[in-house]
Amino acid sequence: MKKRPFEPDKEAIIGEFLAYLEEKWQVSGEEIQQILEKKTIGSQIPISVFSTDALTALETACKYLHENLQLTFSQAARLLNRDPRLIATTCHRAHHKFPKRFVPKPSSFSITPSLFKNRTLSPLENLVFYLKENRQLTFHTIALLLHRDDSTIWTVYQRAKKKHEA
Repeated sequence: MKKRPFEPDKEAIIGEFLAYLEEKWQVSGEEIQQILEKKTIGSQIPISVFSTDALTALETACKYLHENLQLTFSQAARLLNRDPRLIATTCHRAHHKFPKRFVPKPSSFSITPSLFKNRTLSPLENLVFYLKENRQLTFHTIALLLHRDDSTIWTVYQRAKKKHEA
């Protein structure tokens, strides 16, 4: 990633903002953390929605964010690091392929939409790489979760790993 000539110190800016909230509005650091955790949990995508064969990983994420979480195309685009027009098109295409609304099955796994921000990997590569590296799941378990073949998951992971190392 190319570095801009002037990169603001984001940590310092956030620190100043948090100090302002605490001083001006008497919001404690603990309250801020609880609000941020609620917001993060609220925008989680259950892994079970990715088990449909009809949609790609990006179509699934877009459809879930727009239809289930009622995010606008712009909000979903910011979370996924994509253009809002692409999100709108992807949502419409996903709706035609899979008109039903997702009914997530209970699962111990959910992912944050920001997982798809890495544009060097495809959405499926991002998902598989995350599940393998961060959650230490086996290829077979990932294949069962995503309703894909074990060899497909292995291939996707190998491609992601190669791109990640480059």
